[in-house]
Amino acid sequence: MLIFCMKYEIGISANCEGDSSVINTLDNIKMTGIKNIMITQRSPEFENQIIHALKLGLKIPYVHLEFIDANYLWSKGEINKKYINAILDGIKICHRHGIKIAIMHPTAGNAVTSIIEPNEHGLESMKTILKAAEQCGVKIAVENTDLNTSHLTYLLDNIHSPYLGFCYDCGHHYLYTPKMNWIKKYADRCLAVHLHDNVCDWTIGKDWTRDLHAIPFSGKINFEKVVKDIVASSYKGVFMLEVYRVSYGDPKFHANLTPTEFLKEAQKYGKKLVQMSGIYKNL
Repeated sequence: MLIFCMKYEIGISANCEGDSSVINTLDNIKMTGIKNIMITQRSPEFENQIIHALKLGLKIPYVHLEFIDANYLWSKGEINKKYINAILDGIKICHRHGIKIAIMHPTAGNAVTSIIEPNEHGLESMKTILKAAEQCGVKIAVENTDLNTSHLTYLLDNIHSPYLGFCYDCGHHYLYTPKMNWIKKYADRCLAVHLHDNVCDWTIGKDWTRDLHAIPFSGKINFEKVVKDIVASSYKGVFMLEVYRVSYGDPKFHANLTPTEFLKEAQKYGKKLVQMSGIYKNL
């Protein structure tokens, strides 16, 4: 049985060039012709970056909220309050600029770091965030990050709110938890996707530098399966390329490319993903 689906658009992370400022990267993305971008809450310039992108006519289907301190969602005391306040600030910025979806990590995303177990306090922290998100009309999408699967499932399986959904990261999926079927598990709650490649070689003892965030079709991930799974889910948004020109680890697939060449390469293979999504066989 053949199923025809809508034509997806591609997007790209605004920090993809690595050694360029986000403002310069946004200008380069605009010139390349990519229409959708994802900006990350990494600095005090977050809102200015959003404003600049919108002035350029770029669309922001979702942003990525602060994630370095995500482990503090599960803690108590001042570190927890500081982290929640940072997230609430990001949500308010989304509201001011009409951005409807914001991505959060359930943990900081370091596969070799041991953190506190999922707990009721973390659940209440997320409920506090969701209350503010609902008031602002912003949905929260929590992302599969690394081996710490219990934190993500604890949130999604215990909070059934229309304002809490799932962000599917295919690179993290096939690097850290290839036996999990994330997109099927949360098919009806998928609000965002991150598409990138790696060589699928993480083992105990290796660190987060194996998370290469390469352009799709550079490494070993089966993107035919990735695309089929996404199209079979409820997700009807942008194919967001969360790719880096210069990765933290090796191999550095794209380091020899100029920023312009890198963006064109990402656009080329993003379009290939869109073409693959056009018709698929229902499994």
